[in-house]
Amino acid sequence: MAKKSCENAVIEEAIATKDSGAATGGVVQLHVSGDAAWPNRGSGRSYASFCGMFVLVGALRKSILSASIFDKMCFTCEHAEKQKRQAPKHDCWRGARGIFCEDNPDWRGSSKAMEAEGAVMCVKGIGAYTFCEPCDFSKARVSKFASDEDPPT
Repeated sequence: MAKKSCENAVIEEAIATKDSGAATGGVVQLHVSGDAAWPNRGSGRSYASFCGMFVLVGALRKSILSASIFDKMCFTCEHAEKQKRQAPKHDCWRGARGIFCEDNPDWRGSSKAMEAEGAVMCVKGIGAYTFCEPCDFSKARVSKFASDEDPPT
C-alpha cells in the first residue's frame, strides 16, 4: 500500500512539475526535501539508535515520494553470531530497504550515517523510476534537494 501511495505521489509530483515548465528532453526535474528520524533522540554528538528512517517529500504537492528504513540489529542474527553458528532462515530486518530503493541487507553503517545513506537511496530510486505509457515524459530526476542543516546530509 505504501509503495502504491508513493507511486501515485511521484506521478502527481512529476505532472505538476512538468506543468510548471521544469522538464527537458522527456526528463522531469523534480525539487524535493528530505529528512531522517530516529526513535532515540540524538544529541548532535551521539546517535545510538538501532534503527532509523529517511523520507523524501515533493516540493510542489508536499507528498511522500520515497522512504528508506534502516535497522542495525536483528535478534535472530545477533543470537546466532554470539553462539558462533549460522542464523536459521528467517525474515531478517537488518540492513537498509525502502520504497523505490534498492535493498541492501549488508548495510552496517552508523546511526548518523542513516540520514546520508537514506538521502542517496531515495534520490537514486526516484531517478530510476520509469513512468507509465500515457505520460508524455519517461523519467524524473531530482534536480534540487533541500534539507536541514544536519552535517550528514
